[in-house]
Amino acid sequence: MIAYINGAWVNQDEAVVPINDSAFILGDGLFETIRFEENHIAFLDRHLDRLLSGIRQLRYDFKYNRYEIEKNIFQAIKKNHFKKGIARIIVSRGSLEALDFRKSTQSNLYILIKDLPEFPNLPVEIMLLPSEKYNQRKGVNILKMLSYAGNIQALKEAEKHSVYEPIFYNHKNIIKEGATKNIFLIKDNFIYTPSLSLGVLDGVMRGVILETAKSLGIKRKKQSILIDDIKDFDEIFLSSSVVGPMPCTYKNYNSSYLICNQIKDEIDHLYKIKFY
Repeated sequence: MIAYINGAWVNQDEAVVPINDSAFILGDGLFETIRFEENHIAFLDRHLDRLLSGIRQLRYDFKYNRYEIEKNIFQAIKKNHFKKGIARIIVSRGSLEALDFRKSTQSNLYILIKDLPEFPNLPVEIMLLPSEKYNQRKGVNILKMLSYAGNIQALKEAEKHSVYEPIFYNHKNIIKEGATKNIFLIKDNFIYTPSLSLGVLDGVMRGVILETAKSLGIKRKKQSILIDDIKDFDEIFLSSSVVGPMPCTYKNYNSSYLICNQIKDEIDHLYKIKFY
């Protein structure tokens, strides 16, 4: 496969990241994971909005404009002859002179293409884990940073129990988000999802789902979701830009997932993408 490495097209097996790249040295970088089908990239504008916003907030010296990023993404897809798959966009602060992040440097851009993951049987199983144990992010205005070590640690713990996705909760036993996905719950035709103020990443698909639900007459109810209450909801589902709305179960929880499927079908129709 061919990768874009900061201005050059390189065989992915031979691609090299500078050893003094801030992404490698400090985990100082941003990324976006974007699904594409038949040269159509759903939600591309939203992904680039988030990426460019993060670049501005972190004060990267980034030489590429929006058009150039888009052009390179489509070229990467074309060069790899993929009909559908995932484009991973990575931006780092840059190669650090004398490993000193205080010295100005120009950002590096990387674009990789890979196959879609094998889709699991639905509904997928979730488990609950304390966010503090896994160094999970806190605060507001969470950026999609490269430092996912705690999230991966949680995924490995879930894997030991044959569970698909761990869901984090905070010290008040309030549900936050999954290690790689946002979480939604349905009750009495209302949709619930944890507040961004809990330290939740504002996922691209999260926004699409809330907009789609509103258009279908499904109102959002804003309230905290406690771990003891999760089984009282009519439906539970996860979301990401790669998998879309994904029904899930917890400790023999059962549901028809009618609203989840309704939202998924509407997104499939509106954005010309077939998640599953």
